[in-house]
Amino acid sequence: MRLPERRTALLVACFFLSGAASLMAQVVWLRYLALTFGNTTQAAATLLAVFMGGLGLGALLFGRLADRWRRPLLAYAVLEALIALFALASPALLRLIDQGYIAAYRGLLEGAPGLFVAVRVMLAAAVLLPPTLLMGGTLPLLLRGVTRRDVEVGRHTALFYALNTLGGAAGVALAGFVTIRLLGLHATLLLAAACNLTAALGAALLSRPLAPAAPAAATAPSPRWRLLALFFTMGLASLGYEVLWTRALVFHLGSSVYAYSLMLCLFLAGVGLGSWLIVPWADRLRSPGAALAVVEAALALVAAIQVLLFARLADTIVFWSERVRPVTFSGGVAVQLLSLVPLIAPATLLMGVSFPLAVRLFHRELGRLGGDVGAVYGANTIGSIAGSLGTGFVLIPWLGTQNSLLALGAVNGLLALLLATGRFGALEPARGWHWLVASAPLACLLAMPLLPADRVILAAGIFRGDRPEDLLYFDEDAATSVTVRRRHDASQPYLSLELNGVNVAGTSPDLYAVQKMQGHLPLLLAGGARDVVHIGFGSGGTAWAVSRHPVESVLIVEISPEVIAASDRFFPEINHGVLADPRVRVEIHDGRNFLLASPRTFDAVLSDSIHPRYSGNGSLYTRDYFELLRARLRPGGVASMWLPAYGLLPRNYAMIVEAFREVFPHTTIWYEPSALNSFTIVTGRLADDPWDGEALARAFAVPEVAAELVDLGIDGPADLLLCYLVGGDELAALFAGVPPHRDDLPVVEYESGQLLDRNRPWLATFSRLLAARPAAPPADYLAALPPAEQERAVARWEERGHLLAAQRASLAQQVAVEPRQR
Repeated sequence: MRLPERRTALLVACFFLSGAASLMAQVVWLRYLALTFGNTTQAAATLLAVFMGGLGLGALLFGRLADRWRRPLLAYAVLEALIALFALASPALLRLIDQGYIAAYRGLLEGAPGLFVAVRVMLAAAVLLPPTLLMGGTLPLLLRGVTRRDVEVGRHTALFYALNTLGGAAGVALAGFVTIRLLGLHATLLLAAACNLTAALGAALLSRPLAPAAPAAATAPSPRWRLLALFFTMGLASLGYEVLWTRALVFHLGSSVYAYSLMLCLFLAGVGLGSWLIVPWADRLRSPGAALAVVEAALALVAAIQVLLFARLADTIVFWSERVRPVTFSGGVAVQLLSLVPLIAPATLLMGVSFPLAVRLFHRELGRLGGDVGAVYGANTIGSIAGSLGTGFVLIPWLGTQNSLLALGAVNGLLALLLATGRFGALEPARGWHWLVASAPLACLLAMPLLPADRVILAAGIFRGDRPEDLLYFDEDAATSVTVRRRHDASQPYLSLELNGVNVAGTSPDLYAVQKMQGHLPLLLAGGARDVVHIGFGSGGTAWAVSRHPVESVLIVEISPEVIAASDRFFPEINHGVLADPRVRVEIHDGRNFLLASPRTFDAVLSDSIHPRYSGNGSLYTRDYFELLRARLRPGGVASMWLPAYGLLPRNYAMIVEAFREVFPHTTIWYEPSALNSFTIVTGRLADDPWDGEALARAFAVPEVAAELVDLGIDGPADLLLCYLVGGDELAALFAGVPPHRDDLPVVEYESGQLLDRNRPWLATFSRLLAARPAAPPADYLAALPPAEQERAVARWEERGHLLAAQRASLAQQVAVEPRQR
C-alpha cells in the first residue's frame, strides 16, 4: 500500500471511531436530557431539533473555515478533542441544566408558556449545541484535509461518509446492546470520549499542511440555491421515513429499547453501505444529476413497495421464526434482523448513494471543497429537522403513517422529476425518459386511495386473530397511536386500551381489581388525605376509586391526551365519568418531569406507569425517580407504585423494590387476590406507624368507599390486611444485597427487555414473595386494628395463604406446559 493510501486508510479508521463516538454520545445525552425535559413528543422534538440543528450549523460554519486553514486535519483533531472534553464534562453540566429547568418551569409555565418553551430550547441548546457544532464540522474539515485533486472529491466523500456512518451504526449497537446495560450511561460517555481522543490523536499525527490553493477561476452563475433546496428536501424525506418506520415498527417488534436500537442501527448501516457501494463510481459518473434523479425515483417506488412489505411483515417474521426457532434473545434479534433487512435496506442504500452524488453535483473547485461539503451537509441536516418535525406533527395526524409514507415517496419522485428535467441545473436535462421518472410520484399518490387503510400498522402480528369488529378505535396523532380492542380469553371478552401496541388499561378481571386497589390502598393508608396526584390515567378506574374518598383535589398527570379521550369514550363503566368531578383536574405532562419541576406537595402520590421493561419507562422505576416522589409528599403521606411481576426478571423486580425501599424505609408489597393476577402494589411511608386505625375506620364508614371495597371482597380493615404480602424486616432480608435500580444504570429496560418468556419470571417472583409472607399477620399493622378486626385477620390469615398457594399452583401448571424460552 502506497503511503498516501495508508494515510487515507488510517484517517478513515479515525473517522469510523468518530462516528461511533458521536452516536454513543447522542444516545446517552438524549436519554439524560429526557430525564429533565420529559418524554413528551414536544420535548423529544425540541432535543432532536437542537441536536440536528447543531450538526447542520457546524457543517456550514467549519466548512467555510476549512477552505481558509492550511492545516484542516489539525483543526479536525482539535474538534475531536473538544468533543471528548465536552463528553467528560457533560454530566456536571446536565446537573446545572436541571436547576435552570426547574426555575423556568416554576416561574414561567403558567404565566408565560411561550417564554417557557423558548427557555427550554435555550437550555437544550446550552447542552447540545457546543458538541454538535463541533461534530458537524468534522466532515468538511477532514475532506478538505485529505483531498488533493478534484477527481478525488466523489470517492473521498463516499468513502469517509460511509465509514463515519458505519461507525455510527457500530456506536448505536455498542451502546444500545452492550455498554449501557453493563456499564451505565456515564461509562458509555467515557468510552465515547476515548474514541474521540483516539481519533484526535491519529488525525494530529497524520496532519500535513495543504499546498497553496490556486486562485479561484471565474465561474458562470449557477442556481446553487436551488440545489441546496433540493438537498434540504432530500434530508426532509429521509428523516421523515425514519420517523414513520419507528412509529410502525413498534407494533411489529414491540416497544423495547432493542427494537429502536436495531432499527436505527439498520438505518445507519444501510446508509453507510450505500455510500460505500458508490465509492468506485462516484468520480466516474458523467452526470451526477442524472444519477441522483434515478436514485430519487427509485426511493419513491421503494416507498410504495414498503407499504406492501409492511403488510406482510408479520408473515415474514413468522417465516424466519419457523426457521431460526429462537429460544433466546439473540435468536429473537436474528429473526427481527432478517425480517427487517428487505424492508429497510433498499431505501437506506439509496439514501447512502445520494449524499456523495449531491456533493459531486454541487462541488465546483478544490479550493472551495470544505464550503461545498459543509453547504450540502448543512442543508441536508437542517432539512432533516423539518422532516422529523413535519412528519411527526403534521403528516401523521393529517394522513396517518401509511399515507405519510406514500406522501414522502411522492416528494422523492417530484425531486427526481425536477432533476430529470434540468430544473436544478443538473448538467443536461435527461430528455426522453423524464416522463418515465414522472410515474414515480404518481404511483405514490394513486396508491393512497387504492391500498387498504392503515395496513402498515394494523397488519402487525399483535392484531392477528382479531376479528374486524374487534378493533373499536384506532387513532394516530403526533404523540402516539391509540387502539381500543376487544380481546377474548377463556372466561369472558374484555376491552384493552393500548398505546403503540402496549396495553395501559382494560376491563379484564385482574386489571379491573388492581386499578381499584391502586386507588383505595394509599388513601386508606394515608388517613384523611386531602390532595392526591395520580401519575398515569389509564382507563380511569384508579382515579374513580380515589374520588370515592373525601379528598379535596385529585390531579391527574397523563402524558397522552388520546388516553384521556379514549378512556372517557370507551370505559365509562370503569371510570364512571370521573373527569366531570369538579375536584379532578387533568394536566397533560410527563409524570417524572412534573414531579421534578413542580413545587406542589400532596398527601398521596400514586405512580401508575407502564411496564418498566418498555423503552423509556424504566426511568419511572429508579431510585432517582422515587426521590422525586418523596419530595412531593407531605409529612405522613403515602407513595404507591404499580409493579408487575410478569415479563420482568426476578432480579429486576427486586432492584426496583430495593430502590423504592431505600427511599421509603417503611415499604410494603400488596397483592389483590380476587383473581390470579400478575400485578403487585408497593406502598411507602415516611412515618413510623404503618397506618392509623381510627382514620382507617372512618374511611370504611364512608358509604361510597365501603361499597367499592365490598366489590373487591374487602368488608373491613382485616380483609385489607389480608392483601399484605411482605414488608418490614422480612422485605429487607428478602432483597438484601440487591443493588437498587438507578438512572445511570437503567438495566431493567435492557435485561428484562431481552425476555421472551412472560410467565416464568412471574412465577419465580410470585413464589419468592409467597415464601417471604409471614406466618401470621404483621404485628405493627395488627396492633392498630380494633379487637374484632384483629381476630378476623388472625383467623383468616392461614386461609388466605391457602388461596395464594392455589393461585401459585395454577400458574405453575400453566408455565409447565409452555415452551421454555429465555
